[in-house]
Amino acid sequence: MNVSDCIDCSLNLSPRRLLHSRGVAQMAIALNERYGLGYEKGELYQMGLCHDLAREWDTLALVKAVHEHGIEVSEEELQSPVLLHAPVAAYLLSGSGLGDEALTAIRHHSLGSTA
Repeated sequence: MNVSDCIDCSLNLSPRRLLHSRGVAQMAIALNERYGLGYEKGELYQMGLCHDLAREWDTLALVKAVHEHGIEVSEEELQSPVLLHAPVAAYLLSGSGLGDEALTAIRHHSLGSTA
């Protein structure tokens, strides 16, 4: 199953954000090829396309999603709620067929992680 079977990211993103996300997807594939990382291109494209799935949600919706679904977040993310879009997106995509490594990358794409 691929992400587009579960979530149509184009319905959840403004045209500007969708353009950004497509660029991220293409860059992920280019970096994978340049450095011979061996990741599957389709999964990389889906990760890039959907990494900002919740980026345009308002603060209330992000905070509500975190609390209602028990999504673990850092104090830094709570203090700057726009950062909650990353863990919320990873949560929303958790049933999409993306692997754990892909979900971890989406989860931490704003602040980074040692995970």
